[in-house]
Amino acid sequence: MTIHQSANGDSQGNPNLETFQELQVSLGKSDISSLILVSEVSVPASGGGSATGGGIVASIPLGSEIIDVRVIPIVASTDGTMQVKTGGEIPAAISDAIACAVDKTVGRAATIDDAYKYVSADGVKVFSHAEADAAKVYILYKRNL
Repeated sequence: MTIHQSANGDSQGNPNLETFQELQVSLGKSDISSLILVSEVSVPASGGGSATGGGIVASIPLGSEIIDVRVIPIVASTDGTMQVKTGGEIPAAISDAIACAVDKTVGRAATIDDAYKYVSADGVKVFSHAEADAAKVYILYKRNL
């Protein structure tokens, strides 16, 4: 079976590196960097995401700008919350605490702190209020190219 590859490097809809570089030059850095990406963090009801558990690491590249956080609880939990913070020894809040108490009720960050919205070498972690809190946390970010 032969895979067709066009002159611009398209191979079944996936451009090669040269094509991507050509697009980057023709579109400009600002157009490509405006793409919004999502990091999904699963926080189980086991304590790993709680403040005493140390939080769960979000996979977001260094220098990226966090622009939104959404939380979808997967269990009901009294007073449950999720919060995105820096991953340093003393975590600083990137988002406010987002409600995570009612199963299936989507919550969204009301605030993103300007001082911490760019991912540093410390990285990013998701923290829950208590061990019983469980959710899918979606962190939307713009990658710094």
